[in-house]
Amino acid sequence: MATDVPAATDAPPAGAGGPAGAEPRQRLHPLSPVLQGAKSLVVVIAGLSWSTLSRVGFGWFAVLVAVLALGATVLAVVSWYNTGYHIVGRELRVHEGLLWRRTRAIPLERLQAVEVVRPLLAQLTGLAELRLEVVGGGKTEAPLAYLSVADAARLRQRLLAVAAGLPDGAATGP
Repeated sequence: MATDVPAATDAPPAGAGGPAGAEPRQRLHPLSPVLQGAKSLVVVIAGLSWSTLSRVGFGWFAVLVAVLALGATVLAVVSWYNTGYHIVGRELRVHEGLLWRRTRAIPLERLQAVEVVRPLLAQLTGLAELRLEVVGGGKTEAPLAYLSVADAARLRQRLLAVAAGLPDGAATGP
């Protein structure tokens, strides 16, 4: 199960040096906010009913959808900018949040499975989502959505190598 680490121990932003044995914080793929915004837009459009369309007219309905799409995309970009991950010792740390910062520390010795998943939107854009299962966790811990397929595969191998106790997380085999 992942544990929350107080915000005071957050690592520096991407590219900056961190604690000894830590790598720089990595960001998700730059298309992540677009895909997250698209998912939000589908939910919003589904929530708007035909009665709203008939009441306000097509022009205002289109403006409302455009404003909501822009808002969802802006929020997704801000979220993407403040989301990152890195490996510190034998932990994967996932940093999230702008107003409510949260750092999840996932002990890799408790790692049970790492899956590279490609939902429909990810397939359409050539991206993948990395899902981690840990012993004692009731749900997927720290899904990293979205990474390039190659980056997701590399990170998966690295996490499994660190969990297996291989030196420096060196992966063996394909």
